[in-house]
Amino acid sequence: MVRTPRLTAREKAFLIPGIVALGLLLGNQFIAKPMRERLSTVTRVVESKDKTLRQLKEMGIELKTLRSEVIRIHREIEAQPDKGRVLALLERIQEEQGLSSHVIHMRPSGAALGKRYEETTIEIKLDAVTLEQLLGFLEKLADLNLAIGVKWLEIKHTTDTSGSLLEATLKVSTISPAT
Repeated sequence: MVRTPRLTAREKAFLIPGIVALGLLLGNQFIAKPMRERLSTVTRVVESKDKTLRQLKEMGIELKTLRSEVIRIHREIEAQPDKGRVLALLERIQEEQGLSSHVIHMRPSGAALGKRYEETTIEIKLDAVTLEQLLGFLEKLADLNLAIGVKWLEIKHTTDTSGSLLEATLKVSTISPAT
């Protein structure tokens, strides 16, 4: 049988704190340090995911707002008059502003916007009009409270002697349900 040597009290006084210190060092190296690193990683991941969650909530609110806006726009478009009524409205405004005799042409054209809607663009060319007449026409157009707008406007001076008359070409556009 192997006999183990007995340690003296002095040896025990040095050996026991050494073993405890070695145990604490190994425990720190292989248990506590990896746990702290893992906890730090988890904390960073949680903060990152929390930030992402906040962004998703903000995007959700924005999405709801945009959806309600799209629904409102669809309702407005569904309530729009057809191409013939838009032409009639424009002619009525021209008469009110005294522009009927100044109209060179009104050319409607249409384009499909997907399956549900179509865009109607009407090119209007006016000759020998005053700035006040043109502005009155544009103001009345804006007062229609329809999904109608001026896509393009070109204004030139005419070659008259006074220089106060204008030649204007504008494209008025509206969106309506497809027919």
